[in-house]
Amino acid sequence: MTATVIPGVEDPDEYRQFQLQMRRQYQPIHPTDEELIDRLCSLLWRLRRAAAIENGLLSIHVPSPLPPELTLVPNGNQLIVVEKHGSRAERAKADIAETFVRLSNRSGAAFDRLQRYEKTLWRQVAQIIFILKHGRPSK
Repeated sequence: MTATVIPGVEDPDEYRQFQLQMRRQYQPIHPTDEELIDRLCSLLWRLRRAAAIENGLLSIHVPSPLPPELTLVPNGNQLIVVEKHGSRAERAKADIAETFVRLSNRSGAAFDRLQRYEKTLWRQVAQIIFILKHGRPSK
């Protein structure tokens, strides 16, 4: 979990809760199953983060008619207006996106990189789900 959750930005308890739900769904029998489920949780969590980055990138590049003390923050499938002194979760979403842009050197390739990253994650998710469904012995 420590490599999956970004300290100070994402909630470790929320991740643990997600992990428990996945374990209940897949009901691991062997240690290998547990490892596969942990990997699946990590991949799905990072896909969730990628969606937040994409929303953040869009909000960063939208010309803002807002006063400087307000900002747009992704919230699910919509953007909400918040004070820059908003909640920790709201600031965290914007921070993730701004960090990604800085790491991408503000090039136009940010969306391409994000798309490749998501595609790689989805490919791994599909492989693990296939193994969990078809690659283990019956109970």
